[in-house]
Amino acid sequence: MAEASTEGQQPRADREQIVVFPAEVPSGLTRLLGWQDMVERGLLEEPTPLPPVSVFPRFVAEPHELVPDLFKPALGHGNVPAPRYVNVADPQQFLIFTAGAQRSLPKQNPTAGFYFHFRPQTQADMIPEVTLDGLHPTAPLKLHTKRGCGGRIERRGPTGMVMPETQDRAHIRAAIAALQYRHWTGEGFRRLVIATNNEALVSGMTEWLPHWERTSWRNWRDEKVRDQDLWKELIKVLAAWREKGLEVSFWLISERENEIAIRWSGVAAKNIYTKYDSFTVLMGALQ
Repeated sequence: MAEASTEGQQPRADREQIVVFPAEVPSGLTRLLGWQDMVERGLLEEPTPLPPVSVFPRFVAEPHELVPDLFKPALGHGNVPAPRYVNVADPQQFLIFTAGAQRSLPKQNPTAGFYFHFRPQTQADMIPEVTLDGLHPTAPLKLHTKRGCGGRIERRGPTGMVMPETQDRAHIRAAIAALQYRHWTGEGFRRLVIATNNEALVSGMTEWLPHWERTSWRNWRDEKVRDQDLWKELIKVLAAWREKGLEVSFWLISERENEIAIRWSGVAAKNIYTKYDSFTVLMGALQ
């Protein structure tokens, strides 16, 4: 895993990737935000649990096909013309990279961080000079730069219980954060691929869910499934997006292809970001 070059400091070349947390979003800013903003404005109802034995699709590529072969930088169709990783054969499908990391030090409790990378680096001249409505210049937004979001995993999960900081939890947390971050369908997309190097996340969402539901959330060894709070939160978020017309699939990619998200999840685990005590919805403005 590639890590930040300086302890406690963001690598200089990539500082444009860091985005603000909800408490730091300026008040009164006109924006399309993420999950919580959609709920508050009536665009998205509170999610309900999936019916039993539901699974989500696995994105399957040919053995020789890598992410850059299938997903290339292209503009979304929202008011803010931000580039995304868009499927070259399907302009309504885009991809987000997610990752989680854990850091262990002697005589200290392990720390874990998560990260998702959703905006590629492009040439500045690819970006229109003004937003789609013609009201705002885009140059101050630096939309041609890489962008992502992440942080230390919260001390408490969605149910309010204090949970350990583990790499497995961080991977699930990254997927939840990516899905909640923005009103993705407002950018004209109908299909999203979550690309991760974590096999458990992909297999859990595409294969294991029916068994877990039939056995009251016990695994094949008849043990309680760990991190149920995050798994169930992810299922609820996915179900709500499905109701609103966004189909999400999961793609297992190599660590090399996921290098940006892996590196920055490692940075997040080093306390670079503010750690929240309670589970927090991250929201993106003008991203």
